[in-house]
Amino acid sequence: MSKKIVALGVMAVIILGAAAMAMAAGPGGQRTAGVNPPTLPQLNLTDEQYSRLKEIRTEFYQKMIELRNEMDKKHFELQDLYFSKNPDQDAVQAKFEELKDLRDKMFNLKKEYSEKMKNVLTEDQLSQLRGFRGPVFGMGPGFCHGFGPGKMGRFFGPEYDPGKTQ
Repeated sequence: MSKKIVALGVMAVIILGAAAMAMAAGPGGQRTAGVNPPTLPQLNLTDEQYSRLKEIRTEFYQKMIELRNEMDKKHFELQDLYFSKNPDQDAVQAKFEELKDLRDKMFNLKKEYSEKMKNVLTEDQLSQLRGFRGPVFGMGPGFCHGFGPGKMGRFFGPEYDPGKTQ
């Protein structure tokens, strides 16, 4: 019985890790954060806007790297717990909670970053950007969009646009 629990736990860690990597990947499997660089020249940004967007992006990147490193460390610690002779289920559950908290922090950081980026752009630039990518700083086609409207809650689906009040 305990071997089954360990095997299921290891499988869960592998699946969660793969899912996290897939969700972090952008178009073509690249990790992306915010505006696609080729679209920036088309937005006719001022020097001040460009500088501010670059600062926000750099700040976001540094914070996200720290969170990703912490998540990698927690994943390793979780695997270590599973590979012990008698895994402590309370410790495993606590580690899962730590990972959940880190995912929540990453999600909130992404929301904060998106808001900061949107606040730098004018309404015309935001409108133009929506035309390039669909919802601004949100998910494009793929992921949850294949499930149809309403089935993934109010923060997913084709009608989701973080630029609008939900």
